[in-house]
Order: sequence, then structure tokens, then C-alpha cells
Amino acid sequence: MTTPQAPSAERGVLGASLLDSYLVMDLAARHGMTIDWFYVSAHRRIYGCMAYLRDQGKAGDALVVKTYLERKGILEEVGGMAYLLGMVDDALVPSIETYIDDMEQAWKGRVILKSLMQVEQAVYAGGDCSEIMADHLSEMHEVAQEKGEEDSKRAAWERVSNLALQAREGRARGVPSPWESFNGFTGGAPYNVYTLVIGKSKSRKSYLVHQWGLYAAVTQENPIPGSYYALEDGLDTALARAACALAGYDSWLFEHGRFTDEEKGRIDDCAERIVNSHYEIRDASGLSLVQLRLSIARDVSKNGHRFVIIDALKDMSGSDGDYKKEVALAKWLQQISREFKIALIVVHHVNKGGSRSDRPERDIWWERITKADSRGASQLTDGARMILALQCQMHRKNGTLGGFVLDCIANNNGPTGNVSLDLDEGSGVFTESERDAFSDWVDQDGKPLMKSPPWISQPTAQAIEFDPDTLDDVSGL
Repeated sequence: MTTPQAPSAERGVLGASLLDSYLVMDLAARHGMTIDWFYVSAHRRIYGCMAYLRDQGKAGDALVVKTYLERKGILEEVGGMAYLLGMVDDALVPSIETYIDDMEQAWKGRVILKSLMQVEQAVYAGGDCSEIMADHLSEMHEVAQEKGEEDSKRAAWERVSNLALQAREGRARGVPSPWESFNGFTGGAPYNVYTLVIGKSKSRKSYLVHQWGLYAAVTQENPIPGSYYALEDGLDTALARAACALAGYDSWLFEHGRFTDEEKGRIDDCAERIVNSHYEIRDASGLSLVQLRLSIARDVSKNGHRFVIIDALKDMSGSDGDYKKEVALAKWLQQISREFKIALIVVHHVNKGGSRSDRPERDIWWERITKADSRGASQLTDGARMILALQCQMHRKNGTLGGFVLDCIANNNGPTGNVSLDLDEGSGVFTESERDAFSDWVDQDGKPLMKSPPWISQPTAQAIEFDPDTLDDVSGL
């Protein structure tokens, strides 16, 4: 069992470095070793000298290190030349990997013990337990993810290379949606940033992002673990809608008991599939940002979640329509997506919802939603790397929805464009449509407002078929 102190391993690393500084110091850097890994004060000073020499491109053999320490006036404080030569005599260069592993374990042990002592002190001091847990979990997450400069660059290149290969194969680079054409020009919801989905009230935004999560985590061939935070609807409603969507059944009819035994059995089977999947549906209503962050951290560290859907922004504790709070909320969203390396999809509302005055006879919502229509501070949209507007036309007299378009109006990772969608109002399932996207939406000069997407020849993610008459169409994936 590794103890929080590993002086023999520290001597081994330093001694091996005095024998072959270029080899050992490069290897230590790739493992992410820093001066904090050293417990013995003298060893910290010697390693600091070696790291400085490495940065200067100089070989840190015993004589060079001795001269540097002597010039700094600390040679005798670290044990003198005899101590340096003693470490050289004891060192085994072939064992350097073992030395480094032992030091890493000891360093992590010290960090854990220190954090636990801080937790104990904070609890006895009467601190907020949720904040204490969040801080502790964040520190543990940072330790678990700690990597050196070389490793970070190597890992980053592997990610870039894998994404490029996925793109060449026609697969979504981010979290894929059920809409093949949409994946084709956006690449799906990108990781490490947040995507904002905006739309008018009652336009079924929640259904759309919920379907996205179900496809990504449950029904596609290679599911991606993720979670849906139901701030707006709560766990019961969100789970009922998800099960009914998979079964192709009207969730309103189900909740009001209007179903046959056969239909109930099919919906139960779909619910069981969701329960046993890596798609978590969580009731986050009333949670503070600290509590929400803690829950996301648990999902990422314990369940390996790669994406999180928050529905909806207006219900997040701390927004409240206050400008300064919303600016802080935008920074929080950016921090969460980067810290946990997840794709964050956030539902948000828009300000306007009237009908165009120049077409009163049509009695339809005509306005095309733009980035400026998003409710609240501009930092909420400026911080998003992709903004999707669920465009729709609604006939006011009878309340029916005349059509939908998933419109990518801002995209830092690729082109913009839109995909026409049809909605099954019972199950709340959106499917791609062959029709033109609101060709009658034009500006004052008569130019189309809707931008056609740059279609690609290769297929991307396979769109799921939601068939109300059979479960086989979804369970076979």
C-alpha cells in the first residue's frame, strides 16, 4: 500500500535524472509530474533546479546541478554534493516508471487527505454542505484528470484526429441527433461547450431536446451516456413523455388512462428500456447552481456521462432575469462544459411572439426567431458555440402548429442552415420533412430568410423510426 510519502521513489527519480536528465525529465513531463509531487523539501528544491535547466535546454547532470545549487546558496541545505552522488548510486534508470507511479500515488494521497481535512474543518465551521461537497468533488475531479503538458497535447491531437475520422466516415462529431440532415452539416452538439436551443412558448422545445437525448443515449446503435435535467416538467412528466415517445403513443392519452392493455404493455417495455439505459432523467427543480454542478459532476465521474440537457434556463436557480446574474450564469455554463468535457444542451425562451402586422389576414406567427430574440443578457447567447432556433408557425384561432424548422442560426464549429421537421403532436416526436422550409418567409427585399443547409453526400447518424404500431422498429437498434 502506497503511503502519502515516497522519499525513496523521489530519490530514485532525482538520481536517475542526474544520470540521464533528458530521458527522465521528458518522461516525468509526459506523466504530468510537477514540483508538488515531491514531499521532501530538499527534493523539491533539487527538482526545481532540474526543471529550470530543462527549460533552458541544458543537461542536468550532477556537476551542473551542484554548480547551480551552489550559485543559489542552497547546496548545503539540500545535503551537499555527497547527497547528490548518493542518489546517483542508488538510482536505477530502468525503474524510473515505477518511481514515477509511486510518487504520483503518494501525491494524490496527500491531496485527498488535505481535501478531507478541509471538508472536516468546513463542516464543523457550519459551512453549506452542498458547497463543501461540490468543492471537494471538483478538487478530486481535477486530480483525476491531471495531465502533463505533453500528455495534454497528445490527448488533444487524438481527439482532433478521431473527430476528423468520424467526419470522413459521415458520422456526427458531437452528440448525434435523430435528424440525419441536421447531423450532416452541424456534426451534432459539440463537446466542451454549450449549445442553446431557443423557441417560442408552447413550440415543443422540451420534446425536441428530450428526443435528442433519447436517441443519443438509448436508441442509436452506439449509445452515449447522458442526462436530462427536467427543471421545467419534473421527473414524472419527463419519464412518461420519454416512454410514450419510444412507444409512439400520445402521452396525454396515457396520463389520462386512455389505453389498451396491449398499448400499456408496449409503453411499459419502453419505460423499462429507459430505466435500464445510461440516460438519466433527473428532477432538478429548485436546485441551486452548486447542487446542480455537484449532480453533473457525479454523473460524469460515476456514470461516464458525455452530454447533459438542461430544460430550461429560465428555471435555473440564479437567473431570475437579473442581468448580472445572467452574465454569471453564462460563465457557469461555459465552465461546466469545459470542466467536465461534456456537450451541454440548454433550452431557452425568446421574448417575442406576435404576428406580423403586414399579414393580418393569415393570423399566423410569422416572425423568424433570431439570436437577438433570446431572452435575457446577450452573454447567454454570446457564450454558446451553437444556437438552434425551433422555428414554427402557429395558427392562433385553432392553436394548431403549421410547421417546424430546426434552424441553426449560429455555429462556431461549422456552417449554419436548417432542416424541416414534422411533429406528431400526440407522441411529441419530430421527424425530418421533405417540404421546403417556410419559403414564404422573406425580408423586405423579397429575399428568403431561411438559409438552406450545405448538404453533404455522405450519410451521418441513422435516424430512428418511431412507429406507433410496433416496438420492433426501435428495439432493434
